[in-house]
Amino acid sequence: MICKYKITGIFLFLVFFFGISTHGFSQNPFQDKHHESKFVFQSIVGFSTGVGNVHFGSRSTRNATPAFRVHQILAYQFNPYFFMGIGGGVDIWNKTAFIPLYLNLSVTMIDKTIAPHWYFNGGYSFKWYGSQKPEGMERVIHGAATGIYGETGIGIKLSQLQKVSFILTFNYTLQQSRIKYSEVGPNETDFSHYVTNRSEVALYHFAGLKLGILY
Repeated sequence: MICKYKITGIFLFLVFFFGISTHGFSQNPFQDKHHESKFVFQSIVGFSTGVGNVHFGSRSTRNATPAFRVHQILAYQFNPYFFMGIGGGVDIWNKTAFIPLYLNLSVTMIDKTIAPHWYFNGGYSFKWYGSQKPEGMERVIHGAATGIYGETGIGIKLSQLQKVSFILTFNYTLQQSRIKYSEVGPNETDFSHYVTNRSEVALYHFAGLKLGILY
């Protein structure tokens, strides 16, 4: 008898617990979300890692550069599907950092609580700081100059709260910059551990993950 009451009590507790915890989602996970036109803000943090190779001279080096990103976007939301604005932030690499400024275009594909989301950023990155000492076995300086910035990503937008949405995306980033390196002749002293004597335009490719809060 005691066992029967315990089982009944546990069953009622589980029904109550799951009923409360899933109330929002079970009630309207794909319910229409109506928004009026307004200004919105998006705060973003992200992490990505370099992919592919960086080519310079007759050589190339693997792009294994990690990048930590903190961005802020101010945009105007025209309707539930589309907002457009300006953004900026800080991209921190191993030995240097960029300040990208860009135009943002964001599209939510359906007017639901949980919806596919796509965005594109295009602009220009300025340098914040950088190292002048060559690094690694290749004795190069990565990201040595300002350059064109572009990024796109796709993921999901979760609008469970009334005035706040969460946007999680997988993203690809392209940063144009320069790579500095050294060419040492057969009768020249090798100072490539300390200085460089060449530079070339380089394209840095990144893949990563971003989390944004839209409010």
